[in-house]
Amino acid sequence: MRACTNHPQEKIQNICIANHQCKRFLCQKCQNSHGVGDLDKLNIEDFNKIIQNQFELFQQKSKSLQIERQKNEFKEFIKEAKNKFERLDQEMSKQFEMIDKEEQYYFELITSHSPKVNYSDQNINSLIEIIRKKLENWNFYKDGFFQQLMRIKNNLEETLSQCLNNIITYNSLDCKGLKRFCAQLQETQFQVIYTKNMEMVYVLDGEILRCDSIEDYNNKPQIMKNLQQIKHLKWHGSFNLEYKKQGVWYPTWKGLKIDAGGSYLNGLKQGNWKELGQNYWEKAEVFQQGNYQNNQKKGVWQIIRKNKQTHESTYSDHGVKIGRGFDLHDNYHEGNQVIFNGEYKQGKKIGKWNTLLKEKLLCSGEYDEQGIKRGQWEELHNNFFECNDLIESGLYLGSQIGQLPISQKSGQWNIKFEGNVIGGGQYQNGFKNGLWTEVHDQFSQQNQIFYQGAYKNGKKVEDWKILYKREEASKADLIGGGKYDENQLKTGNWKELHENFHIYGQIIYQGVYSKGKKQQKWVIQYRSQSEQNIIEIGGGLYDSEGRKDNLWVELHQNFSGQREVLLKGKYKNGKKYDKWEILQMMDNKDRIQGIQEEDVNDENQLKHGKWTDLYENFNNDAQVRYKGEYKNGKKQGAWKIDLRETKVAKIEMTIGNGDYDENGRKTGEWVELVDDYDKWKQIIYKGVYVEGVKVGDWNQWIRIEDGLKL
Repeated sequence: MRACTNHPQEKIQNICIANHQCKRFLCQKCQNSHGVGDLDKLNIEDFNKIIQNQFELFQQKSKSLQIERQKNEFKEFIKEAKNKFERLDQEMSKQFEMIDKEEQYYFELITSHSPKVNYSDQNINSLIEIIRKKLENWNFYKDGFFQQLMRIKNNLEETLSQCLNNIITYNSLDCKGLKRFCAQLQETQFQVIYTKNMEMVYVLDGEILRCDSIEDYNNKPQIMKNLQQIKHLKWHGSFNLEYKKQGVWYPTWKGLKIDAGGSYLNGLKQGNWKELGQNYWEKAEVFQQGNYQNNQKKGVWQIIRKNKQTHESTYSDHGVKIGRGFDLHDNYHEGNQVIFNGEYKQGKKIGKWNTLLKEKLLCSGEYDEQGIKRGQWEELHNNFFECNDLIESGLYLGSQIGQLPISQKSGQWNIKFEGNVIGGGQYQNGFKNGLWTEVHDQFSQQNQIFYQGAYKNGKKVEDWKILYKREEASKADLIGGGKYDENQLKTGNWKELHENFHIYGQIIYQGVYSKGKKQQKWVIQYRSQSEQNIIEIGGGLYDSEGRKDNLWVELHQNFSGQREVLLKGKYKNGKKYDKWEILQMMDNKDRIQGIQEEDVNDENQLKHGKWTDLYENFNNDAQVRYKGEYKNGKKQGAWKIDLRETKVAKIEMTIGNGDYDENGRKTGEWVELVDDYDKWKQIIYKGVYVEGVKVGDWNQWIRIEDGLKL
């Protein structure tokens, strides 16, 4: 047995497998001082077994014909695709030739006659057919043919581009998720990259938010959507020799252990579990608790909020819901306490289901025995939240796709706000058709924004208007809009609203579309209050592919009336390069103050070098900046937290600090801020992190006029 290099009289007993840099070989004395738990070390015998097992699996796969077969299958697919495109080209040439002949026939027929000429017996019947709408029908067929052709072309182009991009970037995906904005979760975009090192990497604005290992590439983890969870939620536990989850697993949130979790046996959940709600975050600390048997829920499961049971549902022996039950709204949180209540039969909703807000009935509808919505329904609009009482009402009819029964909306559907109809339109065969009035994502009493235009088979067509009505106004004003072409793509001049457009932060984008892609120069216009004039605060150029190009001034992702922050720098082929500046608008709006000039992302679009990041809730009353260094998208080394007392102050004071390890995890002693820190709530915490997890006692400090006091 090998001797320890630090303690030659001791023999090596264990190997450290923690995700950090160290000597790895541990004797008994090294173990006592190394500071890792039992989950992060293996005795030499178990270590050798795991390595041998992995090696045997590798040999099995490398010796198998699966890889060669998959390569050959893909080559055959490409060959067959080329043949199909050649046949398509030949067929389209025939179609185009037929159309040209038919066009020439009608052209010669019409231009060779006039009312002053005697019609020949040979052509008189053809001219009568024109009167009987044969030419009109031909034009209708021709227009429909080319519209369908353009849709096929656009779909193929998009699919091929996405396929090529995914192969080049090791299967990179652009994903839609939810980010925190004020006290809500709203839609945002981020990137997930599957690397050749069997990792699943989440990236937002050049920062790696999370890096998960993939134990089985054919059974990749489900992509997380909630950015708060991606950044702050971690699960801790151990694996068995087959690298399946084993024993107790528990979660941490921002490094602090949560009273939740349960046990695994050979990768399957067993026994009592306390699980986090689907979109768990600070404003939605909701849990579900019950029993698992071989990874299936069984018996009574309770919904728990603020350490109290609020509702419960029952699961059968087969793991499906039965009897009376409750479901939480996907975006359930303190400001949106919506639940659904009704009957389950073998996992399918049946009968009447009610939608409740804080136990008060909002709306309802019925499911048939197949679990399909039928008849008249009132349900929540997609943009519903507690302060935004939007309800949709209309008729559901039964239908099916193949053998699969479905329900689809039919006839008139209305959008109601506080009980009054404010919009809506017609459905035909499950698709929107005709004139519609819709509402903005942030619609509210103070933010009444409407979209008006026509649909054709579920696609927007022709002119669309954007209307804005102030709470005290008697009618709405036209503030934006544009046109859709025959392929349902945006075209020509457009004015569009920012997703967070509000009475105190009115942001409009103005520019040109061509075939659904932004082109040429676009400008960003802004006014902070309704009575002020609108001003231009940013913008830049788009290339022929609709990608940002050259110099841009754009909005920070959390820009609003209280966060007037801009970013200035250059794009090339839609990617940032060179240096970028962070700018803040002053109160008079015509003066912009630089916050920091930063090194741009590296060639992989990951942050690198020294950076200044703004506090997540940076605003006029929380002028907080985080300063430190990135390496390949991960924070490294010493970081500090600086504060300016006001927007115009030039002096900064350091109010927090700490270190990150080589894996981007907090380590050692830290001084950090309360989640909703601002000048009215200046609270900091002081304590210790070990590999990103808070340990020991943490002290709370409150800042008063003469400094920091416990």
